[in-house]
Amino acid sequence: MQEYKPTRLTSIRLPESLHRKAKAEAANQGISLSKLITQSIERMVN
Repeated sequence: MQEYKPTRLTSIRLPESLHRKAKAEAANQGISLSKLITQSIERMVN
C-alpha cells in the first residue's frame, strides 16, 4: 500500500448556500470542514 502523503488543496469554490450547509454538517459531526470534504472525496473515489 502506498504511503499516505497529504496534499494541500488551495481552494474550492462553493455556492454560499452549499458552503453554509457543509459547515453546519461538519459542525454537527464535530469535525472540520476540510475533514468533511476529504471524507466525501474518499467515498467518491473508493
